[in-house]
Amino acid sequence: AMEIELQNQGGKIFQNTAPRQTVWESHNDEVHEVPDGFFITASSPSCKVQGMENEAGDRFGLQFHPEVNDSEFGKEMFENFVEICRISRDSKV
Repeated sequence: AMEIELQNQGGKIFQNTAPRQTVWESHNDEVHEVPDGFFITASSPSCKVQGMENEAGDRFGLQFHPEVNDSEFGKEMFENFVEICRISRDSKV
């Protein structure tokens, strides 16, 4: 497990979660720079880009496992993602 800290208010995926939280990470690879049009939403001492989001708020990346029980706010992250998809779908109807 790893403690992450939200950056830029955490973007949409991290809404209604704590500014510091424990997540499950298990990796040897990491993103060092976010692509153009993206911003960092979470970081940790061992991984600068634990989360990222594009400026339109419809593309996301996480460098940890929100589905694992050790990720403190994983359920909320999935609920936020579903809500983002629902809003996007409804706006196209």
